[in-house]
Formats: sequence, C-alpha cells, structure tokens
Amino acid sequence: MREFQVNKFITLRLENGRTNIYVKRKLFRFCTILLLDIPAKNISEFNDIQSIDELSDNKDFDVRNPSNNSNSIPLDVIFWGHCSNLQVWAENDYDSRLLHRSLAFPLLKKLYESGDPLAKRAFKEEVARRFLSNHAQTTEYLLNEGFLDYLNYNELEILIEESDFKVRPLRDLMESINSGHFNDLNRLELLFYAKIKEFALVNISIEFLNFFFKFIDEGIHLGFIYNNRSILRNLIFPIIDRISKDKDNIKDFFLEELNKRLKHSNMYNFEILKELKEVYTTGYRHQLSLDRFLLK
Repeated sequence: MREFQVNKFITLRLENGRTNIYVKRKLFRFCTILLLDIPAKNISEFNDIQSIDELSDNKDFDVRNPSNNSNSIPLDVIFWGHCSNLQVWAENDYDSRLLHRSLAFPLLKKLYESGDPLAKRAFKEEVARRFLSNHAQTTEYLLNEGFLDYLNYNELEILIEESDFKVRPLRDLMESINSGHFNDLNRLELLFYAKIKEFALVNISIEFLNFFFKFIDEGIHLGFIYNNRSILRNLIFPIIDRISKDKDNIKDFFLEELNKRLKHSNMYNFEILKELKEVYTTGYRHQLSLDRFLLK
C-alpha cells in the first residue's frame, strides 16, 4: 500500500489497484479517472479555458487526453498523478478550477463539514465564484446537487443580484406557491423561496394537490428537491403538515395519489416519494433529523 498525505485532513492511499481519498483518516471516495495534470501556474496557457471543468466538457478533450485511457498507465503513475493534483489544489487554497467539479465540490464540502479551517473559508466562496462563472455545466451541477443550499438567505440574495438569473419579487413567488403553480418558478426561485422562513400557506385544496403531484411527476425536479434540503424542510414538509391537519378528504386524496406513485416506483430514480410518505405517517412534528427518514 502506498500513502501520500496532502495535509492533516487529506490522505491518499493506493489500495487494491485504486486511489482512495481519506478525510481525517476516514474513507471519503475513490478517484475514478485522472483527467489531466495541469500545474496551477500553467492554467492560463489554455486560451479561454478557465478551469478543468471547461476543459473536460470540451468535446475534443477525450480524444486529445491520453490520461483517459487509464488502462495504458501504470497504477503508480495514476496514483502519483492524483496526489499531485490534490496537492496543487490544496496549495492553491482549494481553488475549484483545478479539479473537476464532481470531485472538487463534494470533497470541499466534506472538508468544510470536518472542520478544516481553510475549507471553512473557501467553501461558500468557491460555490459563489463558480456559479457566477456562467459555465453552464458547472452552474447546473451546483444548483442541482444542493451546493447553493449551503448559502443563507442573504448570501443567496447577493449571489442572485450578481448573476444573470432573474428572481421575481417575493409577492409573485408566494402567489405561485399558494396557487400550487410550482412550475411557474424556476429552480433558483424555488430554492430562494425555501430560504424564507416567514411565509404563509393558504388552505390546501384538491386542485392545489393536483398541481403539487404534477410538479413531482415531472421527475426532473426530484433530484433537485432531494438534494436541496431547505426545500424539503421549509416547503414540502410544511405542506404535508398542513395536509395532516386538514379535512379527511384532503388527507385521503393525498395518500391515495401518493400510493399510486409508490406502486410504480420504477418510474423514479430517487426516494423522495417514500420519504414524503414516511414523514407524513410518522408525523411532521416528530421529524428531528431528515436523515432518519432515508430508506437505504
């Protein structure tokens, strides 16, 4: 076994033919591919390419980059390549441009949650900076995978003001939610709305629930909702809480529609519908931790 310590929080080990990343000596994940080894001082040489993400999303990159053919590269070379990349990343204050987004942000989040003081300073700044880069794939990734959810209301408000995304006035957002027209909101508006604690839901009707399930049924929203937990905590769960206190026909309709969808669970890639039912049947007010409702 080979081992390389990047800093006191990050260690890499070559184990059973693959490079594993450890955070505070606990396994975080293994590296799947060595994208490219680019020293930070040379990144400006790639014309208009500002990050590894932009390079890897270039349609010609896979053809030009020999490191993607990992079968032809000795394991030791791959291991030391990963070590070099992560060391450069750490030495440059966790600059997310130097790693692919699928590694940079999950690892930075793990370091942030593990108490790394550098990650504490860098995490939100990197999320905001890369969101404002207007690189479409990275912006979509940050939004869909829940990284903007780590920003509080004021931070998210500033980010929106500086970005090209438009968010309508709060009155319009509340009107869309209370009418059940979730599809009228773009994803950033939905997340922004969920960050506001002071909102009031009107009486929930059958019509409202029809709109609600139509929104859920679109599927493309499920991962976004599931990853952005403030939407579950501050919007979806309060709706369920209201339903549990409403008239019996509303509750019956909700569970009937929910069960219809659970019978066809192969249509969904996420566990959100099962989680919604679990929260509803267990009781919203006894919900202390979202994680205890996750079905493995």
